Amino acid sequence: MLKIALSENKFLLALLAGIFFLPFAYPLAQLGLYLSVLTLAVVFFKDRPDDLWASPWFGFIALFVFAALLSIFTGIDFWRSLDKSYRLTLFLVVFAIPYVVKQNLNIKSKLIHSFIGAYILGVAVLGLYDLIRIPLGVRAGVDFFDLGNMRDPQLYMVGLCFLSALLGGNYKPSLKRWGYVLFLLLLAGLVLHFKRGVWLSFGLVFFGAMILQRRYKLLAAGFFMVVLMLMVPQVQDRLMDLKNVANENRGGRLSLWTNVAPPLIKEYPFGIGYRAMRFDHLRRHHWDVSAGLNHLHNNVLQVTAELGWLGLVAWLYLMGGTLVLLFKLHRSLDAVDHAMRPCVLAVFLGLIALLINGMVESNFGDGEIFALYCIIFGISNALWLDSNAPSSRVKEAVNEG
Repeated sequence: MLKIALSENKFLLALLAGIFFLPFAYPLAQLGLYLSVLTLAVVFFKDRPDDLWASPWFGFIALFVFAALLSIFTGIDFWRSLDKSYRLTLFLVVFAIPYVVKQNLNIKSKLIHSFIGAYILGVAVLGLYDLIRIPLGVRAGVDFFDLGNMRDPQLYMVGLCFLSALLGGNYKPSLKRWGYVLFLLLLAGLVLHFKRGVWLSFGLVFFGAMILQRRYKLLAAGFFMVVLMLMVPQVQDRLMDLKNVANENRGGRLSLWTNVAPPLIKEYPFGIGYRAMRFDHLRRHHWDVSAGLNHLHNNVLQVTAELGWLGLVAWLYLMGGTLVLLFKLHRSLDAVDHAMRPCVLAVFLGLIALLINGMVESNFGDGEIFALYCIIFGISNALWLDSNAPSSRVKEAVNEG
């Protein structure tokens, strides 16, 4: 089985399948992603490709994994944290993606576009499913707001960020037409889940990107879409309900951030433990925490409460370092590298949107979203390593000469 997995084609197919199935069939996505992780582990054991670990993401991830593993021993629920720690192995996807790209440098642009495209197509399948599922649910008497969830809108949001960047690239008109169709499909899915956090996050990223790139036609189209959204009664209801977020007596987000998180972090300065937070930890500090809730609806507070202050530093180092490197990479690419600029912008926008939404959702711990973070880091790593590859090859040629 391992011999089959070690085939380059099988390795690539495992990654593409994992990325494609992520939005709508997570068990199949896990199969593909963990197979690629296992393959990379075998490759590393046999060939020791040291250059794969010569990227900044090795340091970013090593520090975070160290903080997470340390919290297993310093936390309060050793076995619960240990049981969840297998998720950390998904960080190897960050190195699996550039490994595949490195083995196929002659088609590197197509490969990176394929990873992004596989995700967009996967979200499109989810969109088609929701366009059937949600109307049927409403027809059966289920309330609109009960048919949505917190995970899928974030998947739509990242797909829309990817498309927002790619639609500005130099692609065939036929591809762009399909891109606009997919954009509308994903936008419909985003709206139908009625989650205000992703609306705000995507809106800030989209309009900010369009203004900075001076893409005024898409900017005008975006404002037109917003006007149409505001005419939907359910959208108006969700926006009117924003005032309840600040109501501390309802056990909402503001209550979690002000009444629950500070004493919880003070009580466990070294962290509760990786993925060890439970409902009773929150309920101790406020009487009206939503039943079954086991997170703080904020990534910064969640990471600090689970992993302690070291964990927060490691998380900020990982996220901040990635954003800085992507920003520098996008600015450094000249006209010769125009094919890669939309890909750099795509993962940059997707990560910013997740981080903005992470201010009102603890999205770094959710299984599918955590895997999506790893995929974004992996594509970023592949782009960064590729941008530094020419200088490395020149040095090798000089040394050989």
